[in-house]
Amino acid sequence: AAAKKKKGKLKKNETVTREGVLGKKGGIGWNKRYVRLTDKRIQYWDSEKNAKSGKEPKGEIPMRNAKISSDAKQQKSLVVVVKATGGSVMWKAKSRDDYDAWLSALKAAAEDASA
Repeated sequence: AAAKKKKGKLKKNETVTREGVLGKKGGIGWNKRYVRLTDKRIQYWDSEKNAKSGKEPKGEIPMRNAKISSDAKQQKSLVVVVKATGGSVMWKAKSRDDYDAWLSALKAAAEDASA
């Protein structure tokens, strides 16, 4: 039988542009997630250990046709919204520098994936 591809593995011609810890808005608050952004998708895990060990991600968001936004109130609280196929996700950075870097990387990835 053919070996199943692990979802946590990078696809051919896929480049990691940023990775690190972000808060993800959940039902009752913010959950810490280890996030990997590539030129094609966002993947996230409960921990960096799970990501590095090749475990399946808790979730994945395609960047093709994704819309990245952050209004004035969200900017103040370091929140970025990613609207993609299947819904939207709110991510929260831990510092202004981290927020600026993630916002820039997310916008670039959405542009690249949709080109």
